This record gives sequence, C-alpha cells and structure tokens, in this order.
Amino acid sequence: MMRRLVLILYVSLAGAACAVPLGLLKTASFIINAVDEENRPVSNALVRVDFFHGYESGWDLKFSTGEAMTDTNGLCHLEGKCNGTAGGNVTKEGFYKSYPPSLSVTNCTLTHWLPIDKEYQVVLRPILNPIPMYAKKLHGILIPAIGERLSYDFESADWLPPHGDGKVADLNIRMDCEFGEQLPAGENVREFHATLTLTFSNEDDGIIELPDAQPELEGSVFRLPRFAPETGYSNRWSLYGFETATESSYSDNAKRANLNYFYRVRTKKDETGRIISAHYGKIRGPINFGAYAKATSLSMTYYFNSTPNDRNMEFDPSRNLFTDLPVSDQVREP
Repeated sequence: MMRRLVLILYVSLAGAACAVPLGLLKTASFIINAVDEENRPVSNALVRVDFFHGYESGWDLKFSTGEAMTDTNGLCHLEGKCNGTAGGNVTKEGFYKSYPPSLSVTNCTLTHWLPIDKEYQVVLRPILNPIPMYAKKLHGILIPAIGERLSYDFESADWLPPHGDGKVADLNIRMDCEFGEQLPAGENVREFHATLTLTFSNEDDGIIELPDAQPELEGSVFRLPRFAPETGYSNRWSLYGFETATESSYSDNAKRANLNYFYRVRTKKDETGRIISAHYGKIRGPINFGAYAKATSLSMTYYFNSTPNDRNMEFDPSRNLFTDLPVSDQVREP
C-alpha cells in the first residue's frame, strides 16, 4: 500500500511587484507530463497538488488541493490559487511514487503566476522485483576509538569485538582526528581536523561513488540504478573535514548531498582469480562524520543484500530483514 507523502516545493518569486501579502493569492496553472523510464506516456496516473496559501495562525499551514488523472498521452492540467508555492506527487499502482520538479515562477499578472501552463515532466519507475534486504539508518553512531582500525558488520549492524558482537568485517573504519581549542559555540565544541578512511577486508571488495547520475529520476523515491555494478570497486575511500574559529568544511556537506554508493563485500575467488561469491549493497545518500566533545560519529543509510551474487538493489521497505529497529533507524525508501 503506497502512503501519501507531501513535499513542499519552494518557489523563487522574481520581482518585488509579485510579492504576495498573506491572503492575496494568484492562480498557478501548469501541465504534468508523466512518462516511464523508456519515455513512454503513463496514463491514468493520479496527480495530486497542494496549493499553499500561507500560515493561517502560528504554524497552521493553509492550502487547497487539486487532483487530476493523466490522459492517454500521459498529460494532465492542474490549476489553483496559491501564494507562489505548491507541492505534489504522482502515483499509479505498480509504479514508484514521484514528485514533480519545482514549480518555476518567473513573473505574474494581476491574476496569474507566469508562465501559464508550463509543462513539467515526471518519470514513473515501475516496481519490478523488490526484495528483502538488511537496511538501516545510522544516525551519528559513536565511533568507539580514534586512530584505530575498527570493523563493522552490515548484517549484524554492530562493531566487531571488542566494541560489539559483529562477526564479519564488512567495512573497516578508521577515524583520525586531532582536536584543538574550544570554540565559542559551546563548552564541548572544539576545533578539529579529521579524516575518515574506509577500507575493505578482501581483494576485490570495495566501494563505488555514484552521484545521482540519472537526474530525470531525481523526483522518484527509487532514484538509483536497479543493479549494483559488476566492476569498478575501489578498496579505499576517505573523507576529510575540519572546523576552526574562522572556517569549516561543514558547508561541503550540501555539495555532497546527491552522492550515493554501491559496495561489494565478502568476496571469494577461485584458484584462477574468478569471483565465485560476493555480497552487494548500496548506501543511499552521503557518508558523513561528526566530531564533538572529543568524540567522533558516523552517519549513513545502508542496504545489504544477504543473497550471494545477487546484485539486485530494489529494496522492499515492507520486508526489512532488521525486524526490531527503532523508528529513527528504519528505512522507508526503496
């Protein structure tokens, strides 16, 4: 069962003449063009748009909703009064939900936002073969030691001894960090220079950095390739970050927001060097670390396919093999 999510699409309004006081609304009118991955029209898709009016009182957001079905050409027309901001999604049974690109407002008349009836394309990806996987969000988990090589087990979701009960060293993690003077931001906020290094345990294990290479799929909840690559994995990956009284690397996080990764672990080869067994997975979104109070932490969202040699990365969120995760660690994206 697909759940409805609303994404607010922020709009940049050009020109002071088009600034809209609260309660003074204009009509936004546009066309949605729904296509599949082969650029074929998707008919009978439900397009739902919330036209935002503003805040009625406090944080009580006021909006009106419009709905339409795409025709045989994958097109539908929607319009509604708003303050220049609209949010919506496109759904159809058998497809992953997608969100339209940001509504582009360039000017206005006395009654309408311009351009009128601009067309926005939305790609709907079919649901083909979603599988159970181990999937978990790591929210700033403590890295138990600085300056040491530690190992993490994706399937057990734990560090290897002596820091946990993990069994297989899927990912080797080393955090090198030097803390400096205290910063004005708080008692435990200090200058630091740190490097996070990831390595892997077996020859031909490794990681591939993958920007959102399919920009047309940016609006889809399933935006990455369906299969992990067969080749191209690097056995080493690192990330440097720093914080001083005058500058910081945290601003670089926004530049890395569209990074994703595939990885291969537990690789076994025969006597000829041919890979006979391996496990594949993905990391959706960037890998980040934090440094605070003379301690460091790791953040990422990972998926681990427990079936050897299966490169399928289409995860079924209703069949997560982790069955007892707290809500904050649960993964809802395929």
